[in-house]
Amino acid sequence: GHQLADGFRETEPTWAMGTCASIYQPTAELKQSMINGSLASKYTFLHQDPEVMAENFYDPIQDLDPDDGKKVLACFGGE
Repeated sequence: GHQLADGFRETEPTWAMGTCASIYQPTAELKQSMINGSLASKYTFLHQDPEVMAENFYDPIQDLDPDDGKKVLACFGGE
């Protein structure tokens, strides 16, 4: 529940990956903030999209550097 979302906000992991339906994922509100809100400059949110081929899934993060404070959330099974 909310403890996990609160913990995610507090720890701000550099890399987090899992299924979108999992209770261990950040809340929908937090994910939306990573897409186009206050966290968008820090996070790249990857999710499965029928428009993106599997071999291109990780393209958006190829040039990211965690030493620059860049973080990734990868979500499988939808958004």
